[in-house]
Amino acid sequence: MAAPTAPAMQFPSAPPTRRSSPGNTPIFTIRPRRPEDLAPLAVVLAEQQPRSLYPISWPLPFPVDDFLQRDGELAAFVAEDNRTGETVGHVSVCGCIEPPKDPKEAAELDAVWAAGHGCAVSELRIIGVLFTDPAYAGTGMGSALFNAAIEVARKDGGRPVLDCLRTNTGPLAFYQRRGWKMVGTWHNTIWVPGEELLVDLFILPDDK
Repeated sequence: MAAPTAPAMQFPSAPPTRRSSPGNTPIFTIRPRRPEDLAPLAVVLAEQQPRSLYPISWPLPFPVDDFLQRDGELAAFVAEDNRTGETVGHVSVCGCIEPPKDPKEAAELDAVWAAGHGCAVSELRIIGVLFTDPAYAGTGMGSALFNAAIEVARKDGGRPVLDCLRTNTGPLAFYQRRGWKMVGTWHNTIWVPGEELLVDLFILPDDK
């Protein structure tokens, strides 16, 4: 039986986001993910992992497609290189699934996020699976993907949240510069068997 997912929600398609090269030629476009994007995204994920250490456990102990496509997914975007047509970045937005696959884990995270926002768990929108090809560092691709996810997460009153491994100092600084607020820490014993990882939990305040 398929795992239950969050109720289907209709979001307007975000307008494509384009960034230009010095010659004013658009370098990339942010667009909704398509099924045919999964294979090239798996390659990008593998290529960037040694540098970003995301995901922390590699190779994954399950199919990469299951990492890219999450239960409760509401929207997903990719960055496409306008010059080559290659898919070179990704982000997704998920709702909290009911009932959760791991009740203890979900209850712990959802309760902290919901308390931080002062909202119901059903209003939470989890931004994740954000990664880009390292060759595009400095182009604004990560920010463009992130902004597209935030825009969708806030549709219909959604409240953006995310988690970040404490040792990932680069992403932590990225989120904090953009006004994300840490509201708790999850002592994660799931991602790497036999280890406890500190995962900080963030919300995006309404005025950010």
